[in-house]
Amino acid sequence: MRRLIAVMTCHGRAYRQKADAQRATWASDPYVDDFADVKFFLGRAPDDRKPQRDEVFLDVPDDYSGIPAKVQEICNYAVVHDYSQLAKLDDDVYVVPRRLATLPLKGDYVGRFRGPVNCYPAHFACGFTYWLTARAAQVVSIQPYNRDWMDERFVANALALQGIAGLHDSVNYVVSGPFTSPLALLRRPVLCKGTFYCQYGPEAMLEMHKHFATAEPVPGHPGLSPVPLCRPTRAEMMQPPIDQIPTEKRKRYVL
Repeated sequence: MRRLIAVMTCHGRAYRQKADAQRATWASDPYVDDFADVKFFLGRAPDDRKPQRDEVFLDVPDDYSGIPAKVQEICNYAVVHDYSQLAKLDDDVYVVPRRLATLPLKGDYVGRFRGPVNCYPAHFACGFTYWLTARAAQVVSIQPYNRDWMDERFVANALALQGIAGLHDSVNYVVSGPFTSPLALLRRPVLCKGTFYCQYGPEAMLEMHKHFATAEPVPGHPGLSPVPLCRPTRAEMMQPPIDQIPTEKRKRYVL
């Protein structure tokens, strides 16, 4: 089975620093190398910069509005290159290397789920990390775009339109940063068992690696929980969103 961990990032200096911190920590770990290929996906370069060996430049905008198109192209890349499973991952995510091999991934769409938002009916996986099979990635890659700025919501509703519901993992996908230190995570039983931890900048990523690089798998996973399938109509899927990009997201996403 071929797996791809696709880190979605961009050309802005701050984001390149975050991606480099991932390269210096979990992304270069032998356990990760045995489990999946890791590649960093960016939009169009603003200058003559050429991609590094582990980078893919996509022919899409590199700003916040281009994120849904970037995700669709990542899915298309996974399909074209014959990957069986794809993890879409943000550039602020730390991955615990030795826990990857024991992840429960029996399903087309796996992650940490939340309920529907606004005019789209599907439950969706939090965008910092989720898994798609080749079948699911193909569905996302060819779905006509509905102008939804929220890429994880677009993905979930595209899949729901084709009868694909998610599987919720209550353990492995943890929203912990930027205020929870690695040592604090280790002291909290509810949080210390995860595999993917989000919202960490470069320095915090290095600190996470000091404490979690050799963390072993945790036995006793409760199993994946089926997410309700709220199947949209095509008309519901193709309506534009009624909400706007939050101001804090616009401010944070500076190239």
